[in-house]
Amino acid sequence: WELAIVRGAGPLAEDLAGIVREKEGERSEEVRGDLLGSPEEMFARTLANFEKEKMVPKQPAELLIIDRSVDLVTPMLTQFSYEGLIEEQMGISNVFLEVSVEKLQNETATMILNTLIDSGYSSGTNAVTSLTAPSAADLASHQKIMRIPLTSHDPIFQQLRNLNFVFATRKLGSIAADVQSFYDARPSVKQTSIDEVKDYVKHLSVFRSERELVSLHTALAAEISQKTFQAFDFKRLFDLERKFLSDDSAQSKYLAISERIAKQEPLKRILRLLALWSLTSEGVDRTSWENIQSEVISAYGIGHLSTLQKLETLGLFVKRENENQIASMISSIVSNEKERKAKTTWRDLKSELKLVQQFSPDQKDSSPESQASSAYSGYIPLTARLVQRAVSSSWSTDKSLVNYCKTVFEIRTDDHKYQTELPLIIAFVGGVTRGEISAVRAFVEKRKAPVIIAATSIIKGDSFMEYLCGA
Repeated sequence: WELAIVRGAGPLAEDLAGIVREKEGERSEEVRGDLLGSPEEMFARTLANFEKEKMVPKQPAELLIIDRSVDLVTPMLTQFSYEGLIEEQMGISNVFLEVSVEKLQNETATMILNTLIDSGYSSGTNAVTSLTAPSAADLASHQKIMRIPLTSHDPIFQQLRNLNFVFATRKLGSIAADVQSFYDARPSVKQTSIDEVKDYVKHLSVFRSERELVSLHTALAAEISQKTFQAFDFKRLFDLERKFLSDDSAQSKYLAISERIAKQEPLKRILRLLALWSLTSEGVDRTSWENIQSEVISAYGIGHLSTLQKLETLGLFVKRENENQIASMISSIVSNEKERKAKTTWRDLKSELKLVQQFSPDQKDSSPESQASSAYSGYIPLTARLVQRAVSSSWSTDKSLVNYCKTVFEIRTDDHKYQTELPLIIAFVGGVTRGEISAVRAFVEKRKAPVIIAATSIIKGDSFMEYLCGA
């Protein structure tokens, strides 16, 4: 592929675009010594080498680069797509779900083990050999970790991965009913023709495989549901995240987080909430900021003072200085009106781009907008909105978006106006969540040209916070 159009948002996106354009025409694998081995250089070479590898006949393509820094709100939220919630609750390593049997409910562990036996998967270092409930001895010997592949080769997972978890469980029930109907319709040799029996047997292996996969995903869904939708604290967490996305009072937000700190909930979760509060409110009032800092140190130890300082340095938990009312009035009169209007806050963007949506588990709307918002149960990531604008030919026309992202650009290598869709490569610099990928897929699903989603890493809120702050 030859990059005909390069678009991007964010400072790192601009840097990467320059590297990609520089490397695109080079035939040598040599790189400049000052960038040798850096993640940005390796990523840029990967993108530029699409043409070199001759994977497809040379043709024009589009590249969209999104810098993670333009949307730090989304990683702080809980993902609600089927794949995203598995990531949040169990963790996915590359394409494998590594399940600790010891942490599963005994009934769930039995269902998963039986399915893996039928499918021929291995568990830990040894094969699973027992069809009965795992005993303590079993768990201690060779069944501690199960590695379950979650890829498009699993037809059940492929149908569920981008759906909101509630919709996914309903879809799973529907698939299970279809599989059961097939078995209930098993023909009798005495009452049917041999051709009908042969036709049934021909489809038997497919449905047998589906039945095993349905059992596996039913077990996983049951385990996740137990930890989330059936847990009162998880429901409160969801309500709290929506409180931050709304224009609720600062006092109510402070009290909600303070209560969680007092219960010594996992620090990563507390830090995610603090960042979400600050990012969506243009900072936290000075009094709340100082109180929270004191409470975190008291609950988790003085060693985490540096963690809070890192959070502040990164702009993820900052305080707003209290302004004198008279000084503020004078300032507003003499300030430059044009500069004042140029500043775009997250709240402005939330309203103008309709990032927060109404969501109901009973909704039947299948539009791209609805599907994209369901990945976060009523929230469309800013990154997904950027993709939507890129594929709808409205790139960089929204002034608020340009002001918020600081750097939004479009580079065309020629003046040719293409009448058909071009292959699109979407590159996330700084990582992307599985929920964001589901939202992006909703906006590009109907494109006829190929779409490739690439990223420096797959992230979730906890791992992202750990990377940023070492928490």
